[in-house]
Amino acid sequence: MFKTTLVAVAIVVAAPAYAQVRVITGDIEHIYGPGGQLLDDEALQRQNERRESARLEMQREREITRRQEELLAAQQAQAAPIYYESGQPYAFVGGRRVRSSHRGHTIGRRH
Repeated sequence: MFKTTLVAVAIVVAAPAYAQVRVITGDIEHIYGPGGQLLDDEALQRQNERRESARLEMQREREITRRQEELLAAQQAQAAPIYYESGQPYAFVGGRRVRSSHRGHTIGRRH
């Protein structure tokens, strides 16, 4: 029994010296060793760099798309045409056809 206890104690004491912890945050993965030492090999570093580059590129594309949509919405808001059908003025507000109730004036816009 003493021998079994001694072996168990030796394993418990030695285990932290060889322990590795794999930390995954989103798409990025790191391997840490004793004392918090970073143990990433070159392949894992390249993989993390590719994933980070892809994430940044996707973020840039989303930002560009968002800005283009904002510019388009601003242009459409400025160029809201007024149409006259049967003597009734109409305007497009927010993509919908709106009929004016103010003697030829659209709501929020003066001639």
